[in-house]
Amino acid sequence: MGAALLVCSVQVAGAQEPRPEPPPARDIPERYSRQVAPAPSTYWRSPDLRDYTRALKPTEAPLIDPNKRYGLPELIDLAQRVNPETRVAWEAARRSALAVGLVESEYFPALAISALGGYQSVGVPIPRSLVSDGFFRFDLAQAVPTLNLRWLLIDFGRRGSARDAAKERLLAANLGFNRKHQQIAFAVQRAFYGLTSVRARIAVAQSSLDAARTVQEAAERRLQNGLATRPEVAQARQQAAQAFFEMEEVVDKERDAQVTLAESVGIPPTTPIQLTDFSALPPAAELQDTVEKTIDRSLEKRPDLIARVAALRASEADVSRARAAYWPTCPWSAMSARSWAARGSSPMGNPQGGSAQPNPATESGWHWNGKSSMAERAGAGSSWPNRRVVPRKMRSPRRATAPSAKCGRRTPT
Repeated sequence: MGAALLVCSVQVAGAQEPRPEPPPARDIPERYSRQVAPAPSTYWRSPDLRDYTRALKPTEAPLIDPNKRYGLPELIDLAQRVNPETRVAWEAARRSALAVGLVESEYFPALAISALGGYQSVGVPIPRSLVSDGFFRFDLAQAVPTLNLRWLLIDFGRRGSARDAAKERLLAANLGFNRKHQQIAFAVQRAFYGLTSVRARIAVAQSSLDAARTVQEAAERRLQNGLATRPEVAQARQQAAQAFFEMEEVVDKERDAQVTLAESVGIPPTTPIQLTDFSALPPAAELQDTVEKTIDRSLEKRPDLIARVAALRASEADVSRARAAYWPTCPWSAMSARSWAARGSSPMGNPQGGSAQPNPATESGWHWNGKSSMAERAGAGSSWPNRRVVPRKMRSPRRATAPSAKCGRRTPT
């Protein structure tokens, strides 16, 4: 028995000892380790975050009139105007529309302007019998601005498939925007009916509480007159307490229902909202059509289901674009460049002026590119329009032709 107590006391004492801290990590530089918590068990001390918390506070006054009783159509209209989820869906649809415009821009020619310049000064030793200093210096400055025009004419449906995919995604985004409005309207409607039903339950609970208290008072009076027993009075008090508990439970559910309604509308939960009496609402219309017609009409009015079809067609367009990438492309390219070079030479200590003259060069032609889209991106630096421009005076007098990998010809001017 004594040994058991000794073991227990040792275990308790060991449990009260502080845990050893792990050694600080050395796998990152010290200047970065100071920006995080020093150990996994240590709380990170945050800097001044008032600029961030200020952005979380609403800056605009709520659009709810505290003295007005709102009906269900008014709450749905208010939710569609102030709920941030509609803004997010709208921005997504606008982004998809811009994506369509970006794809359609590939049908237009692309114009690129670039410039290359450099300066070099070289000293060459020569005999002192020619120059007293023994050095001769060459100075060279050159600038080459280039204007490159490229127009893709034939791509075997690559751009068309990309445009079809972008349009299908735009349709899906617009349908998703409409679906978001339907979801918000449904959430507001469900929260509205939930709150009104809870308030009706409050009225019923209040009536039950009043009746229980009346029975309790009558039992206490009968006990005072000697017409009732104490167990009867205790049972009446128990029923009154049970009714009061049910009343408080329903009141708590009313607060939860108010928060749910405010969240579905998109306003702060502390905003008070007065609703129209549920009994004043018109009764729901009865279904006149059959179940099959109702299902067909529901399928036509479900944007999310149609958006799935649009997403499927967008995927099919992506597959068509990937297949078209195996076919060659036929772009038309034109390039114009002008080179200015200034040359000068002088012995050391005796500078002399140089000369500068432009050397124009223009190239254009049709090209047949047999590379796929991935190969084009990988080998864009070796394509014909990016080849080095050879000045006219340095070209061969024979007519230059395009490389064998591309059809057509290059027409020098």
